[in-house]
Amino acid sequence: MLFECDSRRKKILDRKEKKSVCFFLFVLKIYKINRYRILIISGMGCAPVRRHNWYEWLEKELQKRNFYVILQQMPDPYAARESYWVPFICEKLKVDKNTILIGHSSGCQAIMRLIEKDKVYGVILVSACHTDLGSERERASEYYNRPWLV
Repeated sequence: MLFECDSRRKKILDRKEKKSVCFFLFVLKIYKINRYRILIISGMGCAPVRRHNWYEWLEKELQKRNFYVILQQMPDPYAARESYWVPFICEKLKVDKNTILIGHSSGCQAIMRLIEKDKVYGVILVSACHTDLGSERERASEYYNRPWLV
């Protein structure tokens, strides 16, 4: 079964996330896109990254299919500030035109700001938003202080 529950954490993806991830794996299989690097960008507060949500599961599923996957702890994980995350993704994780980015939650906002200036091969956004949702914590992340270009 594609969406097995992690027995250690007893956490199952919600339906929307299952559909997004399933569709993504289906597209990769059809187009045989395993020559590209895939970066998984987590959401705010996900530290350590492999113990949260579905990130480690997706990393392993993609690696089983011979994809080169990068899943790293983000700097400033509890504030997810743009001034830390976007440079880290660009400079440390080496994003280029042969990179596929998969973002979740605040990771989506980082990706949306990144692709305003940089070209990548593809983007998958899971649980993205375009406003701070009235949250002071989200507002402090720096992504919402100007209009979106994409």
